Amino acid sequence: MAAALVLAFSAVALAAALPKAHTLYTYVKHGKPAFAVDLATKSAKQLVASKPRSSVVPSSSLLVLCQAINGDPTELQMGFPGAKLKLRKRHYGFRVSYTERRADLVTFGKSMTITHESAHATVTGTVQTAKLIAGTVSIAAKGCDLKASKYKATPFKTG
Repeated sequence: MAAALVLAFSAVALAAALPKAHTLYTYVKHGKPAFAVDLATKSAKQLVASKPRSSVVPSSSLLVLCQAINGDPTELQMGFPGAKLKLRKRHYGFRVSYTERRADLVTFGKSMTITHESAHATVTGTVQTAKLIAGTVSIAAKGCDLKASKYKATPFKTG
């Protein structure tokens, strides 16, 4: 009987963690480079696909604060193609590499202007616990690059 309990607890300890369904995991890095990663879950094994400035909540997206254009603050806003989490080496994770043809390049000056640029992103993530997705993100766009940078996204809490 004791051996059965030990085996049962061992199996639970080895079980891979999954994120919570219908949850927004977010990470914001201030300073240089400044960027944000939002990963929304549709289910425990599926990340939501979305466009920049999505009206659907929660939604997945990437944001990079770029060097100022003409002295005005500028940011690149990208959507996310979604991803299925796959089990590898006892952890669920994903890797997506994609090009968004019309990512939003937003400049905040006397008025806000939005232009569209082609941008390429590579995002990886590993579910460390139900409350932590850690990985890397890199983005290449005209006038706005983000070298491979680490992130640790945790559930977003409102209020």
